[in-house]
Amino acid sequence: MQNTLTHEVGILINSRSYTFREPRSPAYRWVDLKRLRLPPEPVGDEDLLAALIGHEQFRDDYAGGGVLPEGIRHGPYWLRAVTPDAYEAVGREESGN
Repeated sequence: MQNTLTHEVGILINSRSYTFREPRSPAYRWVDLKRLRLPPEPVGDEDLLAALIGHEQFRDDYAGGGVLPEGIRHGPYWLRAVTPDAYEAVGREESGN
């Protein structure tokens, strides 16, 4: 499947200046939201997950370099080890929601 996900917007929420109750709580926490538009045609879960893993925006090592189009990591994980088979579907009960 050709990667038909389209990156629309990214938002970084940094807790560096937030005052937590516990002084040691921040510990360099952040949330990085990346909004991708799904392809117009229906695709299966595994194909959609493969498209996400293959998307340029997934190639962010979160070590200050940003998204690297030729990157080989997603956070601390080597992309060669991140495959749709590495994920396991869980239901609401298992997810704690």
